[in-house]
Amino acid sequence: FWAYAYEAETGARQVHGELIACAVVALSVIQDNNPDWAFDIVRRSGARASPLDLNITQNEFRSALLQLAAYARAENLDVSVADLRPIDEVSASAAWDAVCKLPRRSLD
Repeated sequence: FWAYAYEAETGARQVHGELIACAVVALSVIQDNNPDWAFDIVRRSGARASPLDLNITQNEFRSALLQLAAYARAENLDVSVADLRPIDEVSASAAWDAVCKLPRRSLD
């Protein structure tokens, strides 16, 4: 649900698969669910998923993560990691660090 929260907060519209690929890596860190594996899958997919390529700022990324539980409740979304684990500044920073390591990809 992070991608929805990000779009709602910023009004930005990304290519859905690119934003979701970024979210897969970020939320695998938050969930502590084999983030190296998730990173490798996204890297091998060739998808543009680096926030640096998607023009996602660190503040926007972190804010959407930190507000994720409130967004999901307000939108009446299903239970997610945001309900089961607290997302704090430390975990948001770790997720940002992970997605910034994704390879940069051009639009070509």
